[in-house]
Amino acid sequence: MLQQASFSHVYHRPEVVRAWAETRGAALGAQPMIGLAVNRKGYRVLLPWVVVVYRGKFFRRQVLEPVGQSLFGYHDPLVTGDNPDAIDWINLWEALRRTLRTTCDQALFRFVHARYGHGRRGEPCAEQSPLLNLRGKTDFAGILARCSQNHRGEVRRRLRRLMEQGNVRLWVAKPTDVSAMEADFHEHFVPAYNTIWNTRPVGSMLAQPGLIAFLTRVVTEGVHDGWGHYVALRVNDRPIAWHLGLLDRGSLYWWIPTHDPTWEHFSPGKVLLAKLIEYGVTARWSQIHFLTGGHPYKLAWRPDTLDLRTIRWYAPSLRGKMLTWYDRCRQRTA
Repeated sequence: MLQQASFSHVYHRPEVVRAWAETRGAALGAQPMIGLAVNRKGYRVLLPWVVVVYRGKFFRRQVLEPVGQSLFGYHDPLVTGDNPDAIDWINLWEALRRTLRTTCDQALFRFVHARYGHGRRGEPCAEQSPLLNLRGKTDFAGILARCSQNHRGEVRRRLRRLMEQGNVRLWVAKPTDVSAMEADFHEHFVPAYNTIWNTRPVGSMLAQPGLIAFLTRVVTEGVHDGWGHYVALRVNDRPIAWHLGLLDRGSLYWWIPTHDPTWEHFSPGKVLLAKLIEYGVTARWSQIHFLTGGHPYKLAWRPDTLDLRTIRWYAPSLRGKMLTWYDRCRQRTA
C-alpha cells in the first residue's frame, strides 16, 4: 500500500512503526489496532493505530491513538492512489467511531493533514506545522535571501563567533558509522538532553519507558537503512550540538535537537540548524519538515505552514458518554 500511495510520509514506513512498537509501544502495553477500509471505487485506507489504557483517579479509559503517539509528527491514514478526495472522510470517521464503540472509549489523532480531516470530527490543530521548501534552491545563499535582514545577520554573526573558538564543522553520520554514532548518542546526546530538560518542570522525555531503546533503533538501524539521520556540530572535533531526525525520499523530519548547555551563549542549536539546511541544499533535499510547534527559530527561515487538523471522538456508548460529561466538567472547573 505504501508503494501505491501518492501521499505518504516517513511515519508510514514499516521499519519506523516496528521500531516504535517493539520498544516504546511495548513499554506502554499498546495494543495494535490496524484497520483497513475499502470504498466502492477500490481505494484502500490503512489505519495504523493502537489502543492505550490510561488509569486516572476515577476512570480507566481505553484510548485509540496513532502509532508513535506524539513522537510521530503526522497521524495520517495511508491511502492508495493519488486522490484522497475520492474517500468520503465524513462517513469514514463516523463509521469508525460506531464500529469501535466496544473497543475504545475515545479516540485522538492530533496531527492529521487537512485532506483527511474533513467533517465535524476534524477541528483546527492547536499547533503550527512549518515546512521549509528546498526545491529549486542551488545554494544556501538562496535560502538566506528569503529571510529577514535581521535573521541573515544573526546567522552570520553566530557562526562567526563560533568560528573564533576553533574549526566548526557538521558531522553527518554515514551508514558505516554505526559504532561511533551509537557511542556519541549515549555518551554525549543523552546526557546533554537530560541536563537541559531535567531542570524544567516537564522533565526529560527520555525518562519515558522504552524511549531510549526506540531512539537507539533510529540511531543504529535507521541511519544504516536510510530512514534515520544523525548529525553533530563540532568545534575542534568536540561535539556541542546534535540532531536526531528521520529521512524519507529527500525529506528531512526535524525531530529531536539538543546541545551542550556549557556552550549555550554561542547558540549552537541555531548554528547547527543553519549548517544542516546548508547541507540539505547540497544533498538536494526537497524539504525540511519542522513538524509541530511554531517556534521563532523555525519561523525565522520563512517556511510554509501546513494545514493540520485534530480528529477526536468519544465512543457512542455509556462509557463514552460518561467520559464526555466528566471531561467537560473538568474543563469548566480548570
